Amino acid sequence: NYTLIATDADSNTTSQAVAVTVTDVVETATLTIGNLASSSVAENTTYTSATPSLTGAIGAVTYSLSGADSALFTVNASTGVVSMVAHNFESPVDTGGNNVYNYTLIATDADSNTTSQAVVVTVTDVNEVPTAISLSPNTIAENVTVGAGVEIGTLTVTDPDASGNNNGLTLSGADADSFAIVEGKLMFRGSSPNFEAKSSYSVRLRATDAGGATFEKQFTINITNVNEAPTDITLS
Repeated sequence: NYTLIATDADSNTTSQAVAVTVTDVVETATLTIGNLASSSVAENTTYTSATPSLTGAIGAVTYSLSGADSALFTVNASTGVVSMVAHNFESPVDTGGNNVYNYTLIATDADSNTTSQAVVVTVTDVNEVPTAISLSPNTIAENVTVGAGVEIGTLTVTDPDASGNNNGLTLSGADADSFAIVEGKLMFRGSSPNFEAKSSYSVRLRATDAGGATFEKQFTINITNVNEAPTDITLS
């Protein structure tokens, strides 16, 4: 705003107020995204991108996402920071099912000028600790002929990693010498068990995975009673 004033030789004056309005015009600009690159993140860990830099923008900038796996990411529309919740390497949910997650970051300025950058986030495997050992069944009848060994049951290791049942198994505990592990089976190799003398055995199993992570569990092997024939009659 301004006012124009006119004054003559006899100091007579007049004035007029004038308003000048600057109107917006759509301008073309070249936008460039920087400080954003493909990266990797360990499984079970959230992903957060760096804050992207942007040059050439006119006015306010809004960020959005597109791409094959864009639904698995969220973006801060003001800052352009992209994040993704933690995912399990053994159970990928990306479009390709190969732990490679793709998104494209799009920047749009006030005059609708846009630019985009494709980003790849690779989820990498992490060695995870075994979580359980199971034995089924876990009993043996008394008086059984042991010979080279009697199978008690099958041992199963639960491990979040795909190689769970490739874990090494070892024995310890009070009665470990009476047992052996053969091809994933727990075998009894002690003297023929007698329920009346010892009704159960105690053994501790340890699972060790390829990365050295371990899990241990105590097991009780129960001896089942068998009806035995009388062996003598006395008279007195």
